[in-house]
Amino acid sequence: SEWDEVKLCIAFPLLAAVLNSLNESWGTLDSATLKILRSMITDLAQFSISSDHDAHARSAAASCLFSVLYHSGQDDDCDEDVSNFRKLLEDVVHPVLTNAISHLKGEVNDAA
Repeated sequence: SEWDEVKLCIAFPLLAAVLNSLNESWGTLDSATLKILRSMITDLAQFSISSDHDAHARSAAASCLFSVLYHSGQDDDCDEDVSNFRKLLEDVVHPVLTNAISHLKGEVNDAA
């Protein structure tokens, strides 16, 4: 419903902010919380790629998804798919983003 969409437009950015601020604290989350977050992976992925939802909420859901995937891979109890996603993020996505940021910094410095 439209009201559910409004709630998600508020909830996903808040959840993304919390998950992204926990970078150094993921190890302190209990197993029940990690299990709940992992159970959301498929739903977050489906929501993120659905054009039926608001772009800002989809972006926040994708941020939540990547945070859960990345940090869940550090847990020995995670399944193989989550480990593979984390490896993909580390080996492919992270280097591309790092190079892009370095390139942008270089352009900004050259323009200054």
